[in-house]
Amino acid sequence: MVMADRTAEGGSGADFARDLLAASAVSATHPLARALRRDASPGPSLDRARADAVHFFALLHVRPPGAATTSAAADSHWATGFAASFSHERRWLADISLIAEPPRPSPDLGRHEALLRDLHSAMTRLVRLERPGAALGALAALAADWPALCAALAGAPLAAMPELGDCAAEIAVLAADPATARALRFGADQMAGVHRAVWDLVEARQAIRLQH
Repeated sequence: MVMADRTAEGGSGADFARDLLAASAVSATHPLARALRRDASPGPSLDRARADAVHFFALLHVRPPGAATTSAAADSHWATGFAASFSHERRWLADISLIAEPPRPSPDLGRHEALLRDLHSAMTRLVRLERPGAALGALAALAADWPALCAALAGAPLAAMPELGDCAAEIAVLAADPATARALRFGADQMAGVHRAVWDLVEARQAIRLQH
């Protein structure tokens, strides 16, 4: 989902920030992520989909440098704090990936893991962008999506959203400049697109399993 340019339409910076964060929570709306979170269809197929999701998101976020470790948003007070806290989240993801059943070998697994390495590289480039606002938008999107993502991977109820007030406040101020607002939106859309691509991949693998 691409966020509307609320600043261009005369909306406030707070409107822009709220829309950006809401549009970034792709794991709250993706059909497979919602099924995993709610355990709507318990059974082997859904269990395999969860194992795939844990494996692929671990490939995306656990391997260094990671999304929040080398960021051009280092001058952001919120981003600095998020980077510190996200290191704990990466360790949690690494831990659950060790105990999760690994994906079953298949002719496509190597190609899919290569795709995740490409997404990891793209994400790393994204958070290193020097364009003002782009890296902050990407990290904001990651933070906004993380609770629903973790709930889907852990099979737990939807977690409470993290405290994003400081992030929203920074975005609201920066969005007063149209060029920076566009960069914020670009970074958020790109990060949300990375997570959506992983969920789409897991969903495609599940569909193939259901055909056999």
